[in-house]
Amino acid sequence: MSKDVLLAVTRLTKRFGGLAALSELTLDVERGKVLGLIGPNGSGKTTFFNVITGLYEPTSGHVVFDDSPITGLSAQEVHHRGVSRTFQRSRLLLPLSIFDNIALGMHLRQGKGLWGNLFSRTRLLAQVREFAHEAGELLAVFDPELARDMSRPVEGLPMISRRRVEICRALASRPKLLLLDEPSAGMTHDETMRLVDDILLVKKRSDDLAIVIIEHEMSVMERITDHCAVMNFGTMICEGTYHAVAKDPRVQEAYLGGE
Repeated sequence: MSKDVLLAVTRLTKRFGGLAALSELTLDVERGKVLGLIGPNGSGKTTFFNVITGLYEPTSGHVVFDDSPITGLSAQEVHHRGVSRTFQRSRLLLPLSIFDNIALGMHLRQGKGLWGNLFSRTRLLAQVREFAHEAGELLAVFDPELARDMSRPVEGLPMISRRRVEICRALASRPKLLLLDEPSAGMTHDETMRLVDDILLVKKRSDDLAIVIIEHEMSVMERITDHCAVMNFGTMICEGTYHAVAKDPRVQEAYLGGE
């Protein structure tokens, strides 16, 4: 595997009974790059995320992340290796505060577990202060107002703020690879463009972070991606720059159908 490749997926297949949601998919994600995953509904994009992150076990194929095989590992093990994600439908705990939700993304860094924390209160309090400082720094990149009052319940926030909290929670584990599943879902065009600005700023601050983004808003893909891969019926139909794949007849047919 090339030293520039962070994630290498080889002939990945996932079947649900007789349905092949993924069919021998081969794809590389380079270190520090943004890959856009494009395709119509039902093309297998979210299934790809679910297999990569250990929510689904693949039927066949291989996944190598950061030079180590992760095929078939549990979701927690994959997360521990350095892969973090968001979901199309919010997974925030709405009654909890902004800080509590972001701190959930830091739990793997906590170290000593429940009993260690019970018998080392000083260390636990220091760690909470550290997490609060880091959560505030993450939020300030997106929205300084959110960072100023992290005690607010998430349920009172507008959609764009909730998305920002979700992304901060994913970044809180300090991942090497961030998977974003339709981050603009439920937002207006103006909110979407503001969120894209946020993601570009995060990428600028973390040059070695690789991102894979699923998105139906093509203006997002045009602005944010270095490379795009297009899926249909669980297979890869083409890949290249955004402008190259947008002109590909196979992509136009997948979205618009034949004449």
